[in-house]
Amino acid sequence: MSTKILLIDDDSIYSTKLQAEAKLFGFDVVIADNLEDGMEMLRESRKLKAVILDGRCFLTESKEEPVRSNFVSHALRQIGEIEDDYNRIIPFCINTETPADFKEDMMGIAEVFAKEKEHDLLFKHLGGLLKALPETIVREEFEAVFAKVQNRFDEEDEELLLSVLQTIGKSDKAEIATHLGLLRRLLETLIDE
Repeated sequence: MSTKILLIDDDSIYSTKLQAEAKLFGFDVVIADNLEDGMEMLRESRKLKAVILDGRCFLTESKEEPVRSNFVSHALRQIGEIEDDYNRIIPFCINTETPADFKEDMMGIAEVFAKEKEHDLLFKHLGGLLKALPETIVREEFEAVFAKVQNRFDEEDEELLLSVLQTIGKSDKAEIATHLGLLRRLLETLIDE
């Protein structure tokens, strides 16, 4: 099963090319051609696990404004808000025609890759970030469980299961009580089929 990632880039020809190349690395790329649409997609689907940002892109769906170099700072702020609001970790990187314009400012914040030249490095980098996520570690540890519920749970139920499995071994009584309720809900989902 491929990992879904979001590409926000206003160049549709390039985006389609990168989308095809991503399949070779096990990624299914979903494309947005502006920040507004991209962030809406990210909010609506936890299945989007990472984001590739263009260096300069449209901020809004209307595309009335020119593409801006401050696109990246707007994007990083909004990704941070989504991480906080939805208790997520969302890896990201920048993929641009002018990497030198971003490398210094993004040092320690985001890796910057050159469009058309560093796709292998970009996908390997994202793969490494995704592999280190707590969610990925739990999914690998309980692979058989997720395989059993794959076609029976919707996205929300799968996230609840993930939440329960991440707390196995903890002894906080409040968390245990909360997760007992979640387990009951998940069992009811299975029984209702």
